[in-house]
Amino acid sequence: MRESGRTKAMLCELVIVALFLALSAMTLLRLFAASNAISRESGALIRANILAQDTLERFTAGEDLPAREEYAFEGETYAVLSDIQTEVGETGALEHCTVTVLSGEETLLEMQTACYRPERSAP
Repeated sequence: MRESGRTKAMLCELVIVALFLALSAMTLLRLFAASNAISRESGALIRANILAQDTLERFTAGEDLPAREEYAFEGETYAVLSDIQTEVGETGALEHCTVTVLSGEETLLEMQTACYRPERSAP
């Protein structure tokens, strides 16, 4: 009779341990799935930042930018939109450039800069 009591207690402990392990595994799987989604989003933002900075640097260097450029990276397509506004003054032109990076229809990033071009170097 005594053996039976120990067996029942041990079986009950094993069931509790199995439930604890199952709950722990479920929690870890949810955390890994969430971290994977955050990692993908972070990677997309980093790529968008690099594309926007590159476009703004080319603008500052005086390069003519197209209104829209398409880039593909690891199955993702990014569209870089450039909007340039020019204010002409007596001594030169002040150009404002706004760069927007899209992934699909979602706006990932928007950056702005301005560049003064004296009259003698205005394009």
